[in-house]
Amino acid sequence: MPKVVITAKIAQEGPHNQIFADHGFEVVFPPAGCDVFQEDQLIAVLKDADASLAGSEPYTPRVIQSLPRLRTVTRAGVGFDAVNLVACDAADIPVCVTPGVNHHSVAEHTIALLMAIARGFPLLDRKVRANQWARRSYPRVQGKTLGLVGLGRIGQATATRGVGLGMKVIAFEPFPNPEFCKQWNIELVDRDTLFAESDFISLHCPMSAENLHLINKTNPVRSAENRPAGGGGAGCVRGRTAAPVQSAAHARQRAGERPRGGTRRRFRLRHLENVRRDHRRTARRTLAGRLRGESEGPHRLDLEEIAPVG
Repeated sequence: MPKVVITAKIAQEGPHNQIFADHGFEVVFPPAGCDVFQEDQLIAVLKDADASLAGSEPYTPRVIQSLPRLRTVTRAGVGFDAVNLVACDAADIPVCVTPGVNHHSVAEHTIALLMAIARGFPLLDRKVRANQWARRSYPRVQGKTLGLVGLGRIGQATATRGVGLGMKVIAFEPFPNPEFCKQWNIELVDRDTLFAESDFISLHCPMSAENLHLINKTNPVRSAENRPAGGGGAGCVRGRTAAPVQSAAHARQRAGERPRGGTRRRFRLRHLENVRRDHRRTARRTLAGRLRGESEGPHRLDLEEIAPVG
């Protein structure tokens, strides 16, 4: 009986298990405590497998070469980032994906991350848990510009949700669907224009040599100094893999301002009425000091670190 090993955590349950059984396949799952992201443990789990239903665990050349019985690798989702296709070609192992399975879920998660950045939920949650009620106003998402890098299934599903929120959606896509863009009034732009004009940027592109470190400290992502009044730099939502984002640059986007959604957020103190009463005295003293020449530059409230999205 051919054996299918399901290593994808998101595919442990579902109708596919019964389909496999009905067609004469033995369905096996990794044992408890097995870390399939470690090469040796993944090899041990797949050593007798004819097929694998894979998640994001790394199918490296060593893993592929150690599995002479393996006949196919099928991803529970889309994208080949974790699968070495050259090694699979050399071993004559076809690699398949399951398009249409989870693109709506990913788009919904993307919008959730966008709203978390826009409304400051991670920080506010921490403050409430610390018995702090720091009220402040946040700019609306409606009317802001959402820039999508990639307009495939997930990008399109995210675009329609952005339009539903009243956002202007622009996109960088080398192979666009003109009918879809026309239907949803999506403006196609080049990458630099997208980075310069977007209030929120969502990445829906595969990991490739062209996309590696797509977001870095040298590209013109909008900062507080070159955008309209109302807050810090652009928010960055990683809708797929984190590899296009250069780790250090994601925290240091532009010398003048970090992007929202990075490792730190900064908010300009513009309106005292939006600051808690017990902070107003400090704000007034700071502003008075500036008038006396005791400090330079705009006063900022440096809020505690927000965990990166992804």
